[in-house]
Amino acid sequence: MKKQVFCIVIILIIILGIFWNFRQKDDIIIIDSNTIVTGDYTIKEGERVIVSNNSIMTIEGDLVVKGEISCRNGQLNLIVNGSAVLENKLECNLGEELKEEQTGIGISMVIKDSLTLTEKAKIITNGHLQIVESSDLLVTTKEQIEELYKDTGNDTGDGNRLGPFIKKSEVSNSVSGSKIVIRPTLSKKWNQESSPNFFEIPKAQAAARMINLRGQIQIKTPPRGINPLVVMRFPNIDGFNFVKFWLIGPNGRNGRDDRNKSCDAEGKDGQNAMRLLVVAPKIKVQDFTLELGSGGNGGDAVTKEICEPVKAKGGKGGKAGNFKIIAFENFDILGVFTIYPGRGGDGGSAEAFGKDGDLTQDGADARAIGGDGENNEKAVRVLGTITGQKNISFGSMEGGNGGSALAVPGDGGDGRPCKSEKGGDAGKGVAEGGKGGSALIFLAGAGAKRTKDAQDIGGDGGFVKIIKANGGSGSICKPDKAGGKGGRGGDVKAIPGEGGMGGTKNGQKGQIDDETGGDGGNGGDGCPPGAGGLGGSGNPQGKNGKPGKNICVVIPKEKPTAAINIVPAEFIFEHDIGSTICPQLIGAVKITKTGTAQVSGWKLEGTLPAWLSMSTSGLFTGGVDTESFNVNFSCVLDEYISQTLSTLINFQLIDQQGLPVGQKTTLKVTGYINAQ
Repeated sequence: MKKQVFCIVIILIIILGIFWNFRQKDDIIIIDSNTIVTGDYTIKEGERVIVSNNSIMTIEGDLVVKGEISCRNGQLNLIVNGSAVLENKLECNLGEELKEEQTGIGISMVIKDSLTLTEKAKIITNGHLQIVESSDLLVTTKEQIEELYKDTGNDTGDGNRLGPFIKKSEVSNSVSGSKIVIRPTLSKKWNQESSPNFFEIPKAQAAARMINLRGQIQIKTPPRGINPLVVMRFPNIDGFNFVKFWLIGPNGRNGRDDRNKSCDAEGKDGQNAMRLLVVAPKIKVQDFTLELGSGGNGGDAVTKEICEPVKAKGGKGGKAGNFKIIAFENFDILGVFTIYPGRGGDGGSAEAFGKDGDLTQDGADARAIGGDGENNEKAVRVLGTITGQKNISFGSMEGGNGGSALAVPGDGGDGRPCKSEKGGDAGKGVAEGGKGGSALIFLAGAGAKRTKDAQDIGGDGGFVKIIKANGGSGSICKPDKAGGKGGRGGDVKAIPGEGGMGGTKNGQKGQIDDETGGDGGNGGDGCPPGAGGLGGSGNPQGKNGKPGKNICVVIPKEKPTAAINIVPAEFIFEHDIGSTICPQLIGAVKITKTGTAQVSGWKLEGTLPAWLSMSTSGLFTGGVDTESFNVNFSCVLDEYISQTLSTLINFQLIDQQGLPVGQKTTLKVTGYINAQ
């Protein structure tokens, strides 16, 4: 009797626990701890089940979802030990930022029998999605997820395989053009020894188990730091069918910006887009649209404005999505299979602001490097036997655009007044635009084609701009000190990003907005004045600075003078006609030059009277500034009678051109003539 009472109590506790876990209010059921539902379970239309706190909801029988299942405060975990039919919505949003303990998994589903998504079904999450046939195929740690994400993009996995996208250089035995050689099937059985642990196959389970996917799976923008992964692994299923199914991957999240925090700013790389892994023995595609998503843009980088030296580097764009579908028995593409590869992420922009120099100091150098746009050059790996490849269509491929670059070096500081100091040199500026990503696709060799509007467009290179920095002015001083020299203008170098190569259209090379060299600083006023600084190199080169003003006190120089002295300045003589000798010596004249002016000699002005004879010109040679000669009465008269003769003779110094120098000097001659 006691045992029966005890069993009844235990059953009541279990029932109360179930009711506690299934707290219902207005058609909302909240499950906040691990819960097991015995038998089949149907979520009716209009009902909503919320699984919170990372709880695991286990259905021992079949699950039918006509209403909604969502998560709260963690990921959504479902285990269905029977079959599952999703007719409405399954959703889990993790938010933008993950807690440290979170793995980034949004939804984990273990379906042991069949899974059917109807045409109106939607699975929506912004985290990783995994749908598998047994719990041992789940990945549960960040390290496992990262390893599986990486492997999904690697050329690994034997069997009949479509994907991943790989580099053209990685394609072995390739042929020219848009085709690659399809390798022969390596093995009809899954090669457990060579495959990663993620692909290990459990023992076979029940027969006639099918995966039928219609409707839509949508992966939204993931939390930061998450490269989204969708995994569907059913290595023992009897059939895996895509029928009017649409899988929409998100763009990778943009890399974090680095703004105004340091002198060495660096934007983070953009996150990669979604990757899809499907593993099953038999896969059929009847109508499947796969949108893999684009890579996230690189983060922008902006330095502080009070730094020296400064460097800003934009983040690189993230990779577009990728996929790998493996069937190790049959892989048949019976209907349309459209794959939109996404585009490479754009590179982040870079802005570097250098500090202006303080007094007499040089301005800071500034270097800005735009992030590269991600390449989108891919070959499609096809391995083994895949029928119906002609039904595959690939959409457009675009390379990411290169990030722009702006460099603003600092101006040089001025020299301090009256210190005769040179102005500071301006900082150098370098701006390098990011490269545009290439965009090419090399198709599988059995008839795969492109969508009607498909274009392969290379990304544009990043444009560049440098705001020139000028040299500082030299010290300005009073007349008692020299003016300072002007500082040198800043050198600049602009390197626009190269455009990426595209199969349809190449990306354009980035433009140079401005590459003018900095102007040299003006020289300071002083005695002597300072010279102007040289202009910096660029295109065009910067202007040279102007010299300062000469403010020296100028002492006027004495004007060169010259004077001629004659000794004596006057002659008086007598002459008796008939008795005095003719010609008669009147006297000797001595000419002396004085002063600083340059003279070469002297000459007489005017004409001597006939009764007087003497030298009319002379030269000062050999450093001698004097000359002597005689003055004579010639005895030539108009009438030989008693008379008085008188004349004034002007002497003038001359230069080498014979032009007069200085003032004239006069010699007076008077003669008394007596007739008998």
